[in-house]
Amino acid sequence: MEIFKNLLGLVLILLAWFNPFGLIFPFRLAFFILGFDLARWITKLLLFVINFFFPLLGEKGLFLVWTLLFLLVLEFIFSHSKIFKALMITSKLLVIFFSVWFGLKDFQLALIIAGIDLILNLKN
Repeated sequence: MEIFKNLLGLVLILLAWFNPFGLIFPFRLAFFILGFDLARWITKLLLFVINFFFPLLGEKGLFLVWTLLFLLVLEFIFSHSKIFKALMITSKLLVIFFSVWFGLKDFQLALIIAGIDLILNLKN
């Protein structure tokens, strides 16, 4: 099941980067953030480096680099402790919500993406 989750995350990220279906930017952003959340830790680090040097989501997606950095730091801090799982989920929710809200100035989109991410994190 873990391999399927990682594969789904990579497919969502590739859909966001290469946009074969001509999706608008909010959908591409949602695919990227949700795919990033489904990927393994080492894959997340590689995706951060790629997105840092080559922002494939364009000029609008530059705020995403900082979001990914915050998510990586949070995951690294909380990865070794099961006690703080609720704190990690809450922190990731707030990072995603505020970065999308301030980056795109769209409250509803931020709420939708953060809500989907919360559901995925609670499933784990």
